[in-house]
Amino acid sequence: PGDHTLTDKKDKPRKGCIRRLFGFGWGVFKFTVTCCLLAAVGYVVWVNYAGKQALKRFEAELLKRQIPLAFEDEKQIPDEVNAARYWQAAMKMVVRPDYRAFDELNWPDFGERFMPDVTALLAKQCQQNQAVFPLIKNARSHDQCFYQINAIENLDQYMRFLGQQRPLIYVLKHHVDYATAKGDKQKAVDICLDLLAFVDSGKQTDSWFYQYVRQTHVAIAISQIEELMARVESTPSQILELKQAMNTQMILDLPKILRGDFRDKYQRMARPDWYLLQQEYQRGLASYKLSFTAPRYEFTGWEGKPGLELVMPIQKWYEWLLECAINCSNDLCGGAYQMIDEKTAAQGFEVYDLLLQPDVSWEHLKEIKKIGDNYGDNLFLRTGRTQIIVAMAALSIEQYRMTHGDWPSSLDQVFDEDPVDTYEQSLKIVKCDDGVLVYSCGPNGIDDQGIWHKSEDESQSKDDVAFRLLDPSQRNREPEPKPKPETEISTGAPQLPANLFEDVPH
Repeated sequence: PGDHTLTDKKDKPRKGCIRRLFGFGWGVFKFTVTCCLLAAVGYVVWVNYAGKQALKRFEAELLKRQIPLAFEDEKQIPDEVNAARYWQAAMKMVVRPDYRAFDELNWPDFGERFMPDVTALLAKQCQQNQAVFPLIKNARSHDQCFYQINAIENLDQYMRFLGQQRPLIYVLKHHVDYATAKGDKQKAVDICLDLLAFVDSGKQTDSWFYQYVRQTHVAIAISQIEELMARVESTPSQILELKQAMNTQMILDLPKILRGDFRDKYQRMARPDWYLLQQEYQRGLASYKLSFTAPRYEFTGWEGKPGLELVMPIQKWYEWLLECAINCSNDLCGGAYQMIDEKTAAQGFEVYDLLLQPDVSWEHLKEIKKIGDNYGDNLFLRTGRTQIIVAMAALSIEQYRMTHGDWPSSLDQVFDEDPVDTYEQSLKIVKCDDGVLVYSCGPNGIDDQGIWHKSEDESQSKDDVAFRLLDPSQRNREPEPKPKPETEISTGAPQLPANLFEDVPH
């Protein structure tokens, strides 16, 4: 018993130390939980306060523009006029990037105070346009989507995706170049099939900006197949393999893209880092000024009147208004497409001022809303899909040449029905000195003989989408083999060319 007593006395200091250690840990845990709860409560209060302050700023802007906030009797003024005014005010917030109240606007509160059914349309339209406006600021041509995507708000998520995808597709591309230069046709075709399979893997994600990345990969793959067919004489079985792969693995599912992640984007607008990201955009795009002096699609601001004399008959004015509004909304919502000329842009933005007029009917706004709802089906994605259609037609024409020994003089000889592009225009074929050119007339519908050329002067631009097939005598050349590509994927991604179609001979 004496020994046990001595042992207990020796253990008392150690037990006291452990008790104090656990007590300290429990205190830290309680303090952390309390701080988290206080921070959560503070955040909720801050969001509510920020939303109310944003709404006040929004109301102040409406008052500044002499737009009534409320009416003693809602029946005093038709619903369509209310809709036109608030739609107009909300759209102004979208097209003006430095109007940061939009980022904090409490849409549920906005919907309760103003017409809920109209607000749903406003929210959808504004949300979609807000999503593409950074793209507009960076848009230069159809295919420079990497530069456009850099303006999208969830940059971290995008860069992780791109960091995995971009080096790999260039490694595959370089392996195709190397195999082609060595004359290893089967190896080159096999790698092209791997390239198409890689493109196919990108369709597993619904996010619309992932689809923009995938669309760029589609352009690279088609360019690579065109180069392959220009340098080697493939066998019928190889052409069939490529055609089947393109038919199943390069489909751009536009409805799927349209669903996108807009809802998540909308929820993210309440996050504080959204505002910080907007500030980053402002710093990164500090040189971008909203004026009509620059050559891009820009807005003059809030001051002054449109300056349009409404001397035409009211019905004619309705038609003109609707035409300009649809054109403007279509270009805003097709953010990846090069902007139209300044005069049309000016008219389009004048529409937003003209929509304040009480004579504008809700029918016009519903028409514009239809255009906005189709925002994802814009010219960029249409052009990408047209590239695939043209390439598929070219492979069918190559099959025809292998069977009949000569190029067809018209598409009727190859197809039961002429293939059409995404603009519902029939494809065309023209014979050249060194082969044939299969092409679409592009978005503007003007036959430029397969030439794609972007110009600062829109009237000089040519937007045909083409695929060139060389005569067999022009193939099988012996170019200098390119350096063998490294097997490992380097961490430094190569830079995209300024024009993804520059490899396509026109």
